[in-house]
Amino acid sequence: MRLALPFLAAFAIVTCGGDSSTTEPPPGNGRIAGIPPGWVGSGNGYEIGRDNGDSHAGETAAYITASSRNEQSFAVLVQMVRADAYRGKRMRWSGWVKHTDLAGEDIGLWMRVDGPGEVASFDNMSTRSLTGSSDWH
Repeated sequence: MRLALPFLAAFAIVTCGGDSSTTEPPPGNGRIAGIPPGWVGSGNGYEIGRDNGDSHAGETAAYITASSRNEQSFAVLVQMVRADAYRGKRMRWSGWVKHTDLAGEDIGLWMRVDGPGEVASFDNMSTRSLTGSSDWH
């Protein structure tokens, strides 16, 4: 029996590859509150959703926006993927991010590879946290 090792990917704000043509954006800024399909998210004091109006390369973007100024709070948007197709291969995960007025620590993209009973690999950008404001990069 072969075990499939899942990997997890999370982000602060990153394009999530959704089909923006299937949902008509609401009037105004194009944001639709709610966890994007295929993702899991949580964050006390944050709104999470999709943005059809402000995206990179025409893809639907996911967003996480603080709804209060609680410096102790935490928000995450996660996607789990079976690793069967990636077994034995080198992987690189990347995403486009755009951020406004970020302050704090450990803000950014992260990826974790789980093995049987262990975390096989993990990078949370803790030494290169996103800060301040930046256009898509």
